[in-house]
Amino acid sequence: MTALLIAVGANAIDPAQDYSVSGALPGHISLENALYNRDTSRENRNPGIVRCSKNGDILITVPRDVSGRYRIRFYDEENLLLFEIRQISDPLLIVEKYNFRRAGIFQYEVYRNSELVEKSSFRINRSG
Repeated sequence: MTALLIAVGANAIDPAQDYSVSGALPGHISLENALYNRDTSRENRNPGIVRCSKNGDILITVPRDVSGRYRIRFYDEENLLLFEIRQISDPLLIVEKYNFRRAGIFQYEVYRNSELVEKSSFRINRSG
């Protein structure tokens, strides 16, 4: 009986298996009114180097397994340079939202060895 359970368990479906659709879709599946036209279950697994915390601070997490010199530049809504952190030496760096002096949308660029690796924007909301 135990051997049977082990054999059945070995053939169980892997939850991380890729179930994306390749080739033609069956006749009963239509992409016309679909919410997504591609498999989005595997996208955005890595949240990126820069994230916003719940309190509005900016969290910068540099991957430990990827060597290189990291720096980050922050820009305002008019794409004017606010400030730059030229050397990120710790795996986690927290930039308080008060360094941006006001609420709004800000852009950033992360470089590793002078190569752009991440570029996006974030919003800082008013406190209180």
